[in-house]
Amino acid sequence: MNEIRVLLIEDNPFLRNGIESLLNQQHDINVIKAAADFEHVESLLSVCNKGVVLLDVSLQDQDSLRITEKLHRAALGPVIIVMDLFPTKEEIDDFAKAGAAGFINKDSTLEELLETIRAVAGGTQVLPGQLPGSLFSHIVEHAVQKGSMGLNETAVKLTERERSIIELVGEGISTGDIARSLKISPDAVRRHTDSIMHKLALRKILLNETS
Repeated sequence: MNEIRVLLIEDNPFLRNGIESLLNQQHDINVIKAAADFEHVESLLSVCNKGVVLLDVSLQDQDSLRITEKLHRAALGPVIIVMDLFPTKEEIDDFAKAGAAGFINKDSTLEELLETIRAVAGGTQVLPGQLPGSLFSHIVEHAVQKGSMGLNETAVKLTERERSIIELVGEGISTGDIARSLKISPDAVRRHTDSIMHKLALRKILLNETS
């Protein structure tokens, strides 16, 4: 099987490092570069010819839709898979029209991410599925197992609500069901999830600085 070369653009370091680590464990996938913005991978597009770009929809200070259009126009360029936590139908349609070949919901399973990368690399267009479990929970579990960050550390405190959400996503519970279980809105779950990711990313930085 030919190696699938991947460029990952994700501005949250916790997700970026987690996704990169999980993908590089696959025998047929090689993350050539993981970066927070498009500029840091643009020079590598020729190396990733006919490969895959994993692109976060909500990059800070950058327009992911225009990046998708630019990548799609590039001759023999890589195919694009965009990633979001709570995509709307309009958002999916806009990115599909811009040239995205795949769309990954960050609340999807690791297996679905891998299946999407392999399918898109093989020329198939893939839209979001509705499978149980979440990519986020896989990354949290992977980070904890590696010992790179401990949820019981006090350097960066997680709130009781944030800990509850981590436990629920770890059980593979969907965002909608988490919202109903905790009697909060899906948007509130998203805000808490963003907070968790940033705190865990900061925790990793602090632990590295003190090691």
